[in-house]
Amino acid sequence: MTHVSEVNAKMDGVVVSIREVANNMRDIAAATMQQSAGLEQISASIGHLDDITHDNNAVVEAALSNAGELEVPAMVLSETASAFHLR
Repeated sequence: MTHVSEVNAKMDGVVVSIREVANNMRDIAAATMQQSAGLEQISASIGHLDDITHDNNAVVEAALSNAGELEVPAMVLSETASAFHLR
């Protein structure tokens, strides 16, 4: 094999390797885009969960307030009912 043939063979190998690297880079770019889309969905879901948590907190605070307001009338009702005796 002559030097020219050896150089040509090695250059062909380099070209094949460059194509493989380019294909790998395309695969990495596609995977990165998919990962980015997935992270955007996760971020949106976390934001939605945060909104739900705040809403639930408001509902719990309202329920606690209502329970506190019912405590006195419940005690009055209990005292009133205890005045009645069943025979």
